[in-house]
Formats: sequence, C-alpha cells, structure tokens
Amino acid sequence: LKSQQLKVFQPSKPYFPKASSFLAMYFQLLALFITVLCHAGELTCNARQGACMGGSNTDDAEPRLVMREMRRFGDIGYSEWMAKYSRADVADPVVFEDTFADTYSEADWTPEAFLKDFGDIELYVDEDCLVPDAEIDDLRDCHKVRIVNESLIGENWAALQAVDLKAFGIKTIGDLMRAQETPEGQGLHLHDESLTWDHHKPLLDNLRAPKYFPLDYTQLCISEYVRRVKAWAHFPSLFIAKKGSHVPLHADNHMTRFWVMQLSGKQHWRFFPPSEFWRLNSTKSARQYYPLAFEADTMKPDFTKHPALNGAFGYETVLKPGEMLFVPEAWAHQVYNTEDSISVSANWVDDHSLQKHIDFLMHSMQHQTDKQAYRTQRRLEIYKSVFVPFSRPAKSVMDVNPTWDVFWKRHFMKHMSVPEHLDEWIEKGIDKP
Repeated sequence: LKSQQLKVFQPSKPYFPKASSFLAMYFQLLALFITVLCHAGELTCNARQGACMGGSNTDDAEPRLVMREMRRFGDIGYSEWMAKYSRADVADPVVFEDTFADTYSEADWTPEAFLKDFGDIELYVDEDCLVPDAEIDDLRDCHKVRIVNESLIGENWAALQAVDLKAFGIKTIGDLMRAQETPEGQGLHLHDESLTWDHHKPLLDNLRAPKYFPLDYTQLCISEYVRRVKAWAHFPSLFIAKKGSHVPLHADNHMTRFWVMQLSGKQHWRFFPPSEFWRLNSTKSARQYYPLAFEADTMKPDFTKHPALNGAFGYETVLKPGEMLFVPEAWAHQVYNTEDSISVSANWVDDHSLQKHIDFLMHSMQHQTDKQAYRTQRRLEIYKSVFVPFSRPAKSVMDVNPTWDVFWKRHFMKHMSVPEHLDEWIEKGIDKP
C-alpha cells in the first residue's frame, strides 16, 4: 500500500500543468489582489495605532481627514532622542512636555506680565527697505507685523501681508499688544520677529535654548557682529497672536526643521507629511524645490472644493504653556490660536537634516543671481569644512537648557579648525561677500 501511495505522490516523470491552468491561476491571483486593494482603500487609520497612511476616497463614505494625536515625551534623554526619533527616516512631529520645567513658570509669561516686563522693547524695523510711497507688499521684509490676507491663500507663503505700522501707531511690543485689543487690530500678528541682542536682550536673558537641539549648521555662516545686530541672523523668533486668529497651511523654506516653545495661551496645530501634499492643493513654481503654499484649509476642510483632501493623513495637537513642539523638515502645518498666544520658535539644521538642506541649496543655485549663487557656494564650503559631525558635543552639554549666549558661542568658528581661505569670511559674515 505504501509503495502504491508513493507512486501516486511521486510520479516517475515530472508533471507540468497545462497552460490553461497557469492562466486560470493568474486570473485568480489577480482577482484576489484587486479585492485586497479595494478593501484596503476602505480602511481608516486607527487614531492611536496609525495602521495606515490614509482613509477612504469612496463616494459613499463621509469625507473626513485622518488625524492622529501627536506623540508626547516627558523626560527623555538626548541620546535616546537622537538615536530613535530625530533621524530623517523616522522623524515625526512630537511634543516635549517638560523640557523647560526647571526654568519656566507660566505666571511669568501671561500677556499681562509680558506687557509689563517687555512692552517697552521696540520692534525691529529695517529702515533700509522702507522707502517713500512703498506699497504694503513692499514692506514684507521690513518688519514682522502681519495680517492674514485670505485672497493670498495658496499664492503667498502663509498668506501673510505686512501692515502699515504708522497707521496703527505701532513702535513697541506694547503698542502692538494694545492695538490687538482694538476691533481694527484683532487680526494683527507678530509673526517671526527675530530676537537680537541689540533689540531684545531683556527678553533673551529670560529665555533658554532647548537642550535637544544644541547646535545649528546654519549658524556657522553668520559672524558674531551680524548675529548681535541683524534680525535675519536666526535667533529665536517671537510670535504674538490673539484668540481666534490663525495662520493658513504652509511649509517652511530651506529644508529646515523648527521648534516652538509655547510661553502663554494654547494653539491647535495640524501637520501633514510631504507624501500628503497632493491632497492639499499645493502650489509650486519651477523655482521651488518643494511646495510652500497650499490652498486647502485643514481646520475647516471643504471637501467639495478640495475633494482630494478626503482621507488626508496628518498629526494634530493642542500646544499648552510650557510645552515645546518639534517639526521635521518640509512638513506642512496650520495653526489656530484657541487663546491669546505668545511663543518663541527657531529653524535649524542638524546632522539628520543637513543632506536635505544641502540638496535644497544646490537646487536653489540654479535660479539665483550670480551674487546669490556666490553666497550659497561659500555656505556649502563652510559645511564641507566641518569634517566631524557638528552636532555631537559632549554629553555633559546636553544636561541643561543653555542660555542663548552660551548657545551662540558654540558656533563661533574661530574656535574650530577651518581652511585658511575661509577666515576672512567667518569674521565678516556671509552677508558681506
């Protein structure tokens, strides 16, 4: 019997099924594959587990965004952060809850306390770019008091437009905050006011740099003089906005990461990775490396106007006083101020984002003037001169949140070994070719 069974299951000559059998098997597998895809398209992402990166686009489903609550960290070490969560291939927006617990007190940063302590500080205005009879758009880079112009959504970055400071009688931080209390000034934002030693030293003395982001490659290209005087020198930036105001969906330029430290009030944030840009009605010119402006409103989504928005995957959180937000490079974000809000923020480049930043600079040079391209080339030379990864200081440096004075001193390249031909540039700064 066993020998007969062996003859059945072990034929003397190889068995080759007919071509028609192969064809039938092919169509069966194809049908199974299509069925799996159809069911996968109807899946929705579990808000906690993030099982998939998008929701349904079927007509019979209720249109919605697929939002996931952001990861939150309490006490996490610098080494663990860099190894597990900061790398470009795994980085997502996260919230640090206790970064400044040893130096931050919410009572010190209420709007009333802020107005009392820092209201007399004059806002930075670049007088060189203020010309007689200038159009409002021409004042965009002269100061940082803005309003949201809804007609510019999808065209201008964040749809922000400068205002005429004289029309509102604004000269100081206090003037701005008082103007925001008037019906005409409720929509005023102080957006990205760079803090410099010469203009904002009392405020900087009361702030600390986050220990998780200890160094910044872009600071290598800025001289000590420029850092103390010029508003574009990448100090932390100040943001002041009223309850109910918002900033439309946009992405930050230059392939830089950014963090936000919430001093007062609460903000509702939403974030979308580059893989979801096609759903957000992005606008991108040939000169841009990646989209920076988007037409979609993710806080009040209009699925009729933007049908691809249905199923868009993103993260969201409500940022509270004392908390810090981290956002990777090139992520689109939108913010709504649920309360009167005061915050500080900074963009930077570290080991994990340096290559993407360099790729951006190389692309930008194709569309720059000779003078701009010359500056970009010199910036790249400085990056190449740092042979050891720059953001790997001693572990003891990561134990505390340093003062901003200590933070900037880490970036003085005169203390580092650099090619001789760069010495003059380092002293003068990149703004003086």
